[in-house]
Amino acid sequence: MQNINKIRNIITIVLLLNIIFSICTFIYLYNKTLNIISENSHINIINIYFVFFLTNIILSGFVMIYLYNNTTKWSLEEKLLQKSIADSKNLFEKLENNKKENRNIENSIKISHEEIMKQFSNCNNLNDIAKVIFREISKNIQITSAVFFIHDKKSDSFIPVSTFALLIEEISSFKIGVGLNGQVAKNRNDIILTSIDEKYFNIVSGLGISQPSCLAIFPVIIDNNVEAVVEMSSFIKFSDEEMHFFHELFKGLNKFKNIEVTP
Repeated sequence: MQNINKIRNIITIVLLLNIIFSICTFIYLYNKTLNIISENSHINIINIYFVFFLTNIILSGFVMIYLYNNTTKWSLEEKLLQKSIADSKNLFEKLENNKKENRNIENSIKISHEEIMKQFSNCNNLNDIAKVIFREISKNIQITSAVFFIHDKKSDSFIPVSTFALLIEEISSFKIGVGLNGQVAKNRNDIILTSIDEKYFNIVSGLGISQPSCLAIFPVIIDNNVEAVVEMSSFIKFSDEEMHFFHELFKGLNKFKNIEVTP
């Protein structure tokens, strides 16, 4: 915009100088003709000079108006262009920041996943694995409560063996096909809920009794059998990266086919 204003000022000065030059030329030629021509010729030449002078001023005025209007238009277009460039730059910076944040989240989860898998090698049964999972997951992902159920073959039901932010005495066991957890065990597919019935359960925390906004239930399949079900809740929706992490983590438990499954 500053460049356009400079150009407009320069053109204005040039046109004003042209008008001044025309006036000076008219005066000079007028005085010259007084000494060399007759009275009738003098009048005709003055008229010619006057028409030339007037035409020059009018043309200069039109040029000034035209350039003023166009440079104003150009300045507005430049403002819009600068604003568009600034908006694009801000958008690009936001996208880059989001990419960095997502990359940091992914890296954090990958590191956690590797650490957890290493610690599984020291576990003798699913009870130990459940404790490791909840301890490590809570370091990287915002979970507000969690329950790890193990399949008890004697009663043919799933019994809670480990919890996070919940009292295990308050958790009921379930059978295959009964309730949400039972459906997960039966269908071998996870269930994700972002709208939870208030009667389902509440989370007791330092802030009082709160209702979670997201519930995720996953089957743990070992040697082609559903040996456990993991239920986790959060006050915020789990991200796509976190869901991918959960899937890979519980899928990875299938490697421990010889691990003891004891409620």
